[in-house]
Amino acid sequence: MNTNQLLRFGALAALAFWVTNLGCGYLINYNHLTGSVSEIGAVGTPTQSLFTGGIMLCAVFNALFVLGLFRACKALRMRVAPVYILAAFSVSMFGVALFPTPQLLHGVFGVISMLMHVAPLLAFILWRGDVRLRWVSLATFFFMAVSISSFFPALQTEVPGLVVRFFHMGWAAWYSYMSYHFIRLTETKAESKVLQPQVA
Repeated sequence: MNTNQLLRFGALAALAFWVTNLGCGYLINYNHLTGSVSEIGAVGTPTQSLFTGGIMLCAVFNALFVLGLFRACKALRMRVAPVYILAAFSVSMFGVALFPTPQLLHGVFGVISMLMHVAPLLAFILWRGDVRLRWVSLATFFFMAVSISSFFPALQTEVPGLVVRFFHMGWAAWYSYMSYHFIRLTETKAESKVLQPQVA
């Protein structure tokens, strides 16, 4: 697959996650405002296998998107450090899917996903040549930061499920935007090469 084809998997990863989340939740009459995402695929639940399959698919899509983003950043001469964190997110998804809650490793792989909070902030700092992408990344960072309150008992709310989903809404929107934006950037670069005058 070429770079632009791989970049489309960012939006597909976001879609796969939310279809899995909402679809499985609907099947078991789950409350998204109060329950954690992991509860949907917990050991013994009717949706365990479906949830595992959906998150595994999301992890595969994420890995393909990371490869495309890595290629795009190299071609555009942009720093790749934020992409490495996205790669760690793939590992987290695989682990969370393979070891459903309440297995110990589920929590271990879940902690890895917390690195994703850093990725948009790092993008804002390092991707200095793209103003729009930087500000979208910074907005994503603050949006996702709302979910951090779920780790502090003093900041707990009556809707912990909604608070956690700020994290997932944030990365999903960011992925979708980056899919679109980086495809445009790579296409623009390719067009500029074609239109560049040939030197005899």
